[in-house]
Amino acid sequence: MSALRLSSALVIGLALVQVGCGGGNTGTVSGSVTAGGEPIAFGSIGFITPEGWAGSAPIRDGKYSLTEIPPGPAKITVLAVPPPPAMAPPPTPGASPSQPTKLPPFRPIPELYSDASKTPLTYEVKAGDQTHDVDVPMQ
Repeated sequence: MSALRLSSALVIGLALVQVGCGGGNTGTVSGSVTAGGEPIAFGSIGFITPEGWAGSAPIRDGKYSLTEIPPGPAKITVLAVPPPPAMAPPPTPGASPSQPTKLPPFRPIPELYSDASKTPLTYEVKAGDQTHDVDVPMQ
């Protein structure tokens, strides 16, 4: 085999290996996020792999969905924050102007769960769509 054909075969082979390691075998994880069984109204959830990949998604009304996660073990972080005033629902029809609009309830969670080096929350991500509900224990 000539040197040109050999080098072309190596280049094509390496390109195929890189394509095979691409996003085609990633996971999408969706589910609910609760604290002591109560939905977290507003915040974020993160997945961090041992290889250093990290991604996050918003939590809205206790739900999240995160895409393109590499398969394998991941640590999970959860951050709950008070919703900004702009997130308040519109006034209830028929309510008097003196009645304040209620924001979703805010429950602070222990800081441990927002720290990737300390969180005990983990999940084994698989390729494809999957559901994983997360409940942060309230101590």
